[in-house]
Amino acid sequence: MSRNSADTGLRVFNSIEHYGLGISRAAFVGGRSPYPYLAAFGCHLFLSTDAEDVRRALDAGFAAATILSGGARRAASAELRIAFDGDAVVFSDESERVYQLGGLEAFQASERESAREPLRGGPFKAFLAALNVLQKEFPSGACPIRTALVTARSAPAHERVIRTLREWDIRLDESLFLGGLDKSAFLEAFAADVFFDDQAGHCERASAVVATGHVPHGISNERTPARPPGRAPDGSARRFGAAKLNLALPYRQLGGQMIRSMLCATDLGCYSPYVMQHALALARSFSAELYVVHAVEPMGQFAESLLESYLDEHTLSHMRGRALNTVMANIEQRVLENFQDELGEKEDLALIRAVRVRQGDPADVILEQAQRLSVDLLIVGSHSQGAGSEIPLGRTAVRVLQLSPVPVYMVPLAQYLGRRKS
Repeated sequence: MSRNSADTGLRVFNSIEHYGLGISRAAFVGGRSPYPYLAAFGCHLFLSTDAEDVRRALDAGFAAATILSGGARRAASAELRIAFDGDAVVFSDESERVYQLGGLEAFQASERESAREPLRGGPFKAFLAALNVLQKEFPSGACPIRTALVTARSAPAHERVIRTLREWDIRLDESLFLGGLDKSAFLEAFAADVFFDDQAGHCERASAVVATGHVPHGISNERTPARPPGRAPDGSARRFGAAKLNLALPYRQLGGQMIRSMLCATDLGCYSPYVMQHALALARSFSAELYVVHAVEPMGQFAESLLESYLDEHTLSHMRGRALNTVMANIEQRVLENFQDELGEKEDLALIRAVRVRQGDPADVILEQAQRLSVDLLIVGSHSQGAGSEIPLGRTAVRVLQLSPVPVYMVPLAQYLGRRKS
């Protein structure tokens, strides 16, 4: 299913034929969302890079995920390996709610008490059940599908999961109870082809080793307020402090929207520390995950032509591939070092979940990463380092404000630009 028209979709069918794929049905909907056709096709799983289409599919009762790019391609194999997170993916988010609202001790106590009470099904229960039916069609040891549960749970919270799967008559080939350990190494060891998780931070880390689908379901992805704006848990007004900045902010929400993750855009210019101070203060105040993105503009046509004149195709391909990845990794390290030199607060820098450096137009990169990470807030400066103070807003800031699907927190830099000019 695709938003393409039938005319542009012809290339899709040509590619299907070229690669010998057994696909004979398609729906090209000319720019509209394809999710209404899921039921008509009898789909068990919907994957897309469009986060809104994915949310609609989940709301309609289908297993659905937003696909993140990345992950090393696994060696050719006749076996398809699929890994699932547990809570809010295979199971409902009922236990996750206890954990997030009451903490680890309350979660473990609740799981002990409810060990013999099966969990409710999550959005991927039906898909996992359908896979199980397929697996049973093959002789033992000859099934081309292998499944794994990869969950942050540990003993004693494992018992309820095992008893729930027994109650559902669903078998998983492997179950990994990691007790909060990072999942990436285990997904790599399992040699997963795809992994599904409800938490954006887990997905971001996993996407470095496996194709990952973010499932925007459950308490970790809710966008409704948990309490009146500007109030602490006891109902009183609450004020938060932050290094170098004092912000009066509502608890974990802004304008009635839950703030669980945010993305700060930096151009590494001389004013970027001012923007980062605001980002760190917000992350601390909201107890939110903070991602940082820096855009590297592509080489111009003249530079590309010059390289093509002096380098052979193999060298060019190497430079655009592995060499470019090395450059990007070095820039990511420079971003962190830059902030450490300027801000000097290691405990604040620990709030940064990940730094992403991507090649492309800055506004396009910022908006694409905001959607890919499913953040709740964008943080940008009003001007880039090359802008003059007489310009009300920089080009990138204007485009982000016009096109962002989430609220934008803009740091005014005119005062700093004015100081530089004087």
